[in-house]
Parts: sequence; C-alpha cells; structure tokens
Amino acid sequence: MSDAAASRPCPYNPDELSVLRKFAKVTDDITACRFIRDLPKYKHRFSIEAQPDGSCRTEYPNYDSDDFIAFLTHYRKLVANGESTNIFAVMNIIKKYASDDERAALKEIKKILVAEGTKPALQLAIGTPGNETNYPPKEIENVLFNGQVFHTADELQNDLRKILDFEPLTKMSFIAYAVHVASQAKQIAGVLKQRRFV
Repeated sequence: MSDAAASRPCPYNPDELSVLRKFAKVTDDITACRFIRDLPKYKHRFSIEAQPDGSCRTEYPNYDSDDFIAFLTHYRKLVANGESTNIFAVMNIIKKYASDDERAALKEIKKILVAEGTKPALQLAIGTPGNETNYPPKEIENVLFNGQVFHTADELQNDLRKILDFEPLTKMSFIAYAVHVASQAKQIAGVLKQRRFV
C-alpha cells in the first residue's frame, strides 16, 4: 500500500473510521504484549542431536504459556470471523477508496496470507501412515482458539491433543504464521496513521 498520499482527505464514513481505529488499537496492543516483545529472545529452531553416550539432546524454543495465551486474545481480533477488526474485513474497507496500485498491493497481501495459512513451507501431518491429518497454521489456529483457549468445542479435543502432543513443532508453525499476519496488520495500520485517518 502506497503511503505517498499522506495529506489526502479522509474518505471513510464514521462507522468505517471506528473500525479502522479499533484495528489500529489491536495492532498497538499486539506490539505491546510481552509475548511479541520477548519473541526475539528465543532461538526459533528445532533440533535433535545424538550424544556420545547414546542419548539425544533436543533444542527448541520454550515459549511462556501465559504470555502466549495473552497474545492470542489480541491476535484473535485480527483473524476471527465476525470480528470487525479482522484483517481481511479491514482491507476490504480500505480497498473501497484505494488507488489501483493500492488495491493490487492489498490483493497480494491477502493472497500471501491465505497461502501461508493453508499451505505453509512446513506442512504438519499427524497420524498413522495413510491416515494422517494435515495441520496448516489456520487449522492449528482454529483448534487452539475453539478447542482450548476461548471456549471448549468437544469435537476439536482429539485435534487439540494431537497438536499439544507435537509441540513445539505445531506451535512454531503457528507462531511463524501469526507473527506474519500481525506484522502485515501493523504495516497497514501504520499507513492509516501516517495519513492521519486513525
């Protein structure tokens, strides 16, 4: 999204401006949450090394669970269906008044986020050979939100058990995606702030 037109008049109606302000507030809350602030401290890799004594040494990030849950409460507002601050809903508002170049940029952002959410570089397939279940980040997101964090969906408990059994790989895959979504949202909010729309 171009930020060259910082002084253009505000095209949004009061309801749209209210949504955009809430969206910008969500991105500020995510930036300020301890999980995001502490994320650079972690080594984001998973490794298993055989030791001379025959044992194995495993290295992986041990994210703080409480901070992670707190992050999810903010992040959910960017992705949950029905939330006015859903990043795709916000991009639809922006597109209504955007230039052709800005529309193309927003379309590309959406395309990338959808691809990363459904077909990540690391595809997790959990189960016995021939009976695996694929868990791309959007599915992990759904299971975490609706099976564990915000309300318990009985039909997701088996999926939740699998996802928790394969931590930290499942969490690392989801976090990489979620941080990218949050980063894109922050950039969009940054342009809105620069143009003094929020």
